[in-house]
Amino acid sequence: MKISGIYSIIHLASGRAYFGSSARALSRMKEHRRLLCNGNHPNIHLQRAWNLYGAKAFRFAVEEIVKDVTQLLIREQAWIDAAQSLDLVALTCALLQDLR
Repeated sequence: MKISGIYSIIHLASGRAYFGSSARALSRMKEHRRLLCNGNHPNIHLQRAWNLYGAKAFRFAVEEIVKDVTQLLIREQAWIDAAQSLDLVALTCALLQDLR
């Protein structure tokens, strides 16, 4: 099945996520898994986490179906920006808790 959209690879314990976009999201996720399992993923941070925690520590998911492929990179960036905003909120909350 061909699904165009935004996908994620999430480390379950930390919530940290890798986002990507593809006109063939399912095939692309399968390729990421293959690269990670073979130790050849181009994102060294993701590869190191995979090596350390193993496949069961990650979740692969299609986050959003994007019918207009010309919008894929725009939607991918929106997901990345949202995740970074949540990271900043979590960091701010932790810092405020330390001040109490």
